[in-house]
Amino acid sequence: MRRSLPLAFLLLLLLSAAAASAQSLEPGPASAPETSVLRQAYWDSFFNAPRAAALAKKPFAVRTENGDFRFSSSREGSYFYLYLSAAASEAAKRSSAGQKRPAPATQQEADAANYPPWTQGSWIVKRSLANGAFIQAKVFLRSDPGLFIRLYPDGDRSRMDVLVYGGVLNERVAIPLPFERLLRSSLADIVNWTKDAVDWSCFEPHPELSALSSSLADRIRSGLPALRYADDGGLDAQGRPVFIANLAPQGTKPGLNCSGFAEWVADGIYHPLTGLWLDPAKLKERRMELRRESFDETAEKKYDPYFGLDWTRNIAKALADAGMPTRTHSYTESDMASPPFALYEPQNQGKTPSALPRYISYPAYDSSSGYSIQGLKALLYIAAIREPGSFYFASLNKVDSTKLRRHYHVAVLIPFFDASGAFHAAVFESCRETDIDSFMKRDPLNFIHLEKVKVERDFEAPVF
Repeated sequence: MRRSLPLAFLLLLLLSAAAASAQSLEPGPASAPETSVLRQAYWDSFFNAPRAAALAKKPFAVRTENGDFRFSSSREGSYFYLYLSAAASEAAKRSSAGQKRPAPATQQEADAANYPPWTQGSWIVKRSLANGAFIQAKVFLRSDPGLFIRLYPDGDRSRMDVLVYGGVLNERVAIPLPFERLLRSSLADIVNWTKDAVDWSCFEPHPELSALSSSLADRIRSGLPALRYADDGGLDAQGRPVFIANLAPQGTKPGLNCSGFAEWVADGIYHPLTGLWLDPAKLKERRMELRRESFDETAEKKYDPYFGLDWTRNIAKALADAGMPTRTHSYTESDMASPPFALYEPQNQGKTPSALPRYISYPAYDSSSGYSIQGLKALLYIAAIREPGSFYFASLNKVDSTKLRRHYHVAVLIPFFDASGAFHAAVFESCRETDIDSFMKRDPLNFIHLEKVKVERDFEAPVF
């Protein structure tokens, strides 16, 4: 059912809405609907109510000048949760539809589906089931379950963590306010109090800067039906299908493996710039000068464990030279080597999570292996914010049964924001498109080395 606000708060709501429209939150999550008036209006009857009263209250919706919102609660383990959820936009509903949730079985489930707990501007307040104490609050800055801030008490003041797909961009940012007062504060005030410590522009994407990246993903996607997978398949310097190992011509059913497919994508950029196709003989050249002093030359010759790393670095250098021919680029110049976070929140923390989540150290960049794949989505999101118009040739690697770190697989990653501001990370590998979350979960022991390449306006992949 839908309720009206208490009369005492109607005037306050109108004044707040007018003030919000006059303010500018640049940089910051400017488009998030403001809910401070609602949290104040329902403080005693919902957010700060005794446990039994809060859990007994049936879900209800409220319509305000800032949009429609739903109040609900749930109990899990030693805690109970209070939800203030903004109504999902059509774009958020489309995003939710892609997350493979079961169809609603009841009207209550259908109502809840219209108010996902992670819509932009939504709050989730966590309290102790034993004594009702406030534990934390999550505030979602975009309509995405992976983009939020976490607020929690710290004595007579409060702290805040900022998370992007598990990557902890900021931890324990001090807010000089008691937690119960913070729970009734506006998001605008939270942004203002922490603007010197937090880069709030990370939550204000500019989709127009991603237009070429989105277009590149579409053009690669449109070319996939004409391709097929073939072991060791690549293209020679005339765009003809060959076997990468010996450069011998393929047979009547040519195809591409993961490395050959990455070359096919690279050729689509390289050919419009130069009129030539990439030469696989040069792409598979070993960069022995970049190995660490401790590498085993015998194992290198026998197993070629750095093939994927050399292949992607050689591609990136060739494209950099073609795009800016006035100077020569180094083989490591395109390495993505600056992680924006040092802590990470694991997805699975057990069935009975602690009061606050446990963060783990995120490994620093390593020139031979890159990054732990756990943080890939967070890395790509930050890259799309800070370096729009770039995409990445990736080399997956791990220590295998030979006790060597082997770069065994190559992929193409294209992060971008769509017109609604929703984040996407297109993953292309071995002549097919893969979901980013499945790609990351395939093997949690994987590391991934990334080569950054500029997206060009023209794309002309070879036809064979």
